[in-house]
Amino acid sequence: MKGSKPPDLRMSPELQQRLDHWRLTGDSPLVELRSSDPVYWTRFSTLDLRLIHHIVTLSSDMQARGYSQCTPWASKMPSLIAVALSHDFVMSALLAMSAYHLAWQTQNADTKNLAYHHQGVALKGLHEAIGAFSRDNSDAILAASMLLSWQAAECRRPWASLQQGVSTVMNAMRPWAHESDLAQYLNFQKSMARGMTPNTPAFPTPAMPMSNENLRRVDEMMAELHNLKVRLGNNEELAEHVGRLLDYLRQLQQSFPIPAPEQAFTRLQPLRELIFWLPPLILRAGEYDLGPFTVLAHLYATALILEPLFPEIGGAYFGEMCLAPLEKIHDILRTRRNSQPQAGDFQVALSLVEVPMQMAAMYRSRQGPIFTTSADGYRSSPHASPYMQMASTGEPGAAIYAQSPHPAPGSISMQGASYFPSPAADSAARRDSSSLRTQQSMSERILNTGGGSYPVPVANGGQRVSIDAAARPDYYYPQTQVPYQYHGAVGMNTRGPDPRYYASEPGVFTSLIEQLGVQDVQFEELISLDADAIRALSPVYGVIFLFKWIGGSEADKSRPQDGTFDGDAVDEHGLFFAAQTIQNACGTQAILSVILNNDRAGQSSSGIDIGPSLGDFKAFTAGFPADLRGEALSNSDLIRDTHNSFAKASPFADETQKDANAPSEDVFHFIGYTVHHGKLYELDGLQPFPINHGDCTAEDFPDKIIPVLQRRIERYPAGEIHFNLMAVCRDLRIKAREFHDAEGLASERRKRAHWDWENALRRHNFVGFTGEVLKGVVGAKLQAGHYDKWVADAEEATKKRVQDRTAKTGKLTA
Repeated sequence: MKGSKPPDLRMSPELQQRLDHWRLTGDSPLVELRSSDPVYWTRFSTLDLRLIHHIVTLSSDMQARGYSQCTPWASKMPSLIAVALSHDFVMSALLAMSAYHLAWQTQNADTKNLAYHHQGVALKGLHEAIGAFSRDNSDAILAASMLLSWQAAECRRPWASLQQGVSTVMNAMRPWAHESDLAQYLNFQKSMARGMTPNTPAFPTPAMPMSNENLRRVDEMMAELHNLKVRLGNNEELAEHVGRLLDYLRQLQQSFPIPAPEQAFTRLQPLRELIFWLPPLILRAGEYDLGPFTVLAHLYATALILEPLFPEIGGAYFGEMCLAPLEKIHDILRTRRNSQPQAGDFQVALSLVEVPMQMAAMYRSRQGPIFTTSADGYRSSPHASPYMQMASTGEPGAAIYAQSPHPAPGSISMQGASYFPSPAADSAARRDSSSLRTQQSMSERILNTGGGSYPVPVANGGQRVSIDAAARPDYYYPQTQVPYQYHGAVGMNTRGPDPRYYASEPGVFTSLIEQLGVQDVQFEELISLDADAIRALSPVYGVIFLFKWIGGSEADKSRPQDGTFDGDAVDEHGLFFAAQTIQNACGTQAILSVILNNDRAGQSSSGIDIGPSLGDFKAFTAGFPADLRGEALSNSDLIRDTHNSFAKASPFADETQKDANAPSEDVFHFIGYTVHHGKLYELDGLQPFPINHGDCTAEDFPDKIIPVLQRRIERYPAGEIHFNLMAVCRDLRIKAREFHDAEGLASERRKRAHWDWENALRRHNFVGFTGEVLKGVVGAKLQAGHYDKWVADAEEATKKRVQDRTAKTGKLTA
């Protein structure tokens, strides 16, 4: 959460005082949040309490004034808040949603970073909960998935993965879904899904043609918005909102057809933000609500008519979540008109929402007869919203959820009831915003992914629920993915230094970045700390340094042993820096730290062409804090799969079994050094910030980096030799061609062929070959009649080696 200004949480001095009292005493100023455990609220920071106060007050106000069903989200907040009070990761998702709303209101980047932070914490907790999926935490998993899905803004894949994840969890919950209000609420999606086109793609595909009928509806909506703006001329605020929606539609129309779903997702995000946050902005207490109702009806209808134009995005993202709120608004207006027929205002408002209701009717007719029952399991659909309210007849009564541990929708009195169950639920100690993190990375909590399904232990009569692995996408909940392996040359925990192992690394690293899409870059091993050796490889983009990790050597995290922490480099100068959140990928992370900070797009033409995949990744994570950026890096399918493709194939490696009596193994760590914005930076994901080593240019880099490395090496005992240094430079074959160096070009080509051979050997599993060789040798010995003598000679040789070792060490060696 670094930045030039603190998060803008709209906190007045009076509110600050109340929140401080809340934090110190545990006595909530909100009746519905009062707990019998006074310690509960003292575990939160004042910032967290402000976020909790904001979202609870917002949803309570919407509930109390009868507007909750006029929004896609407010009607479910009581149940979600109740779950959050007994599960920290759901509370983090709730805090993120609150921060997102405040960021939308204030347009404050630091508030948005606060939202990113809480979102990252929530994702970690959600992944851990999925790893221990049970009847007891199933509602919490659904609640966190809902909240995080509502916030998925930057990229379609996280949103789609959460949607698919809800489907997976719902299938696992079928034995007890009738006891869960959230499951009942979400289960309505399966009937919605049957009304949609079955072959609509769920994930990015080439854009589909836009029909003339759908485009005509956009024109009709634009005309309606123009008329509404004129009718609301006496209300400047509402007319301005309508005008902005109209301008948005015009700009969107000009961009038709949008070529890729990812681009469409980005273009539709402003509309989705309006769908979530415009209702509480204009439905204010004590003010006339007929005008806001007409504006919201047109907003929701806009989403409904746009959905068919983007079938690859899916209605759950913005279309179907608007159907029930639109119908609820119409019901409210119709009820008021019927109760007060003499009041002309209600009839005028009804006439203004007539066209939006026609759009809703067409939307429903397109779905067909969906309100049917089925014994099928819950199924996700790119169109069907799991957050769809059940028409406009109001939410189910509390009796339906009599067995639920959480309150049913509508069963909580917003004025006097408490979200806390009785007795107050036990909760792990809360931490403030700066440390609200789990210590174990999501990628270290791995489910068994073998076979077609993975068993998850649940509290269901001792049975185990099998969740179909095919039902979830590759990127759903990263803890279910293959972990980063440390057998490869790019992992941390590099054990037992072997010169041959080090010699192969430049080839491994070069092949790795080429698979990631990086062009014309290679790695060269440096055998001495010589500035001229680095200069000879120019242009050099940075160096990768491997050294033995000594625990406790960086005990003082407030300042580095050399250089200075530069916490502003990321925000002010665009330095790419990611915290290392998993154990076995520091090599890959060091490589990417150098590569992404020399992106040609952010510099002159002398930079690196990082390719479209890494370019998209860098753009996507541009606003993330270091820890969330590290999680994004560790959860990238492309980066993880490329990293693991260099793992040595060994069916005998068991990383879970450790010999307690075995001697401790050396651990090695990779870090990167590069020049950025006129400074020499050390990029180590285990440090809290980038480390600034002073002014430096690309030309000065060879001279400036040598003393930095020498000072680091001098921290070790004089006999320590386990270091390795590689330069990140331009492909030397290009340089050889430019200088017409035929001999140098041939040498580089031979080196590349050797790298390819070594990489092929690294990937190959030789167990089968070894087994066949052994069978052949044994068969030959048996055929020759020498087998018994061969075994006896081997036993005698083994006994002699043991005796020799005993004589040298003075003790028996097994």
